[in-house]
Amino acid sequence: MNEVGNALIFRRKAYDDSALLLELFSESYGRISAVARGAQKSTSKLRSHLEPFRLVRVFIPHPRGRFIIGEAITIENFCSFSTESILYQSALILVCESYTPFHTPLPEIYRVMRRHLSLMKQISSQKIGKSMLMTALLELASSVGMDVPEETKYSIIAIWKFLQWNAPVPLPPIPLVLDATPVISVV
Repeated sequence: MNEVGNALIFRRKAYDDSALLLELFSESYGRISAVARGAQKSTSKLRSHLEPFRLVRVFIPHPRGRFIIGEAITIENFCSFSTESILYQSALILVCESYTPFHTPLPEIYRVMRRHLSLMKQISSQKIGKSMLMTALLELASSVGMDVPEETKYSIIAIWKFLQWNAPVPLPPIPLVLDATPVISVV
């Protein structure tokens, strides 16, 4: 069995009656799509490991041009029961998806994502969440070689619009959770 390594699970959706289609972000392969056969069955051992916002070690039996997951082990669960936490993590993943092409290893972005998803799991208030997201977005922008103008560094909306304007793949409009309420400055 070939090991892909550690991967962050961004999305999952039903692929057919019993399989799941996953979007993963791996340190060694970058962003990839993978199929997990039989993962929707109630008796599947994979099912509990393949949830969004998890860091898993993935094993792929025969990667003949496409990734089919044979085994997955949860390393860390970044999912929180806090609604704010999930919203900020989702916003960070949206930006990461827009700036990372498929099958391109980007270890620096992987490390930024892993660190900030872990920190965001512990968000206790909306102000702290916004400041953490600002920091994560600025770090993500510098990881892809973008120089964020000084005047945009203090507003979450300005950062989002800057990233939206420069994204190689269209970035959706700013999420409602990132409204104009003030944030704690971390820059």
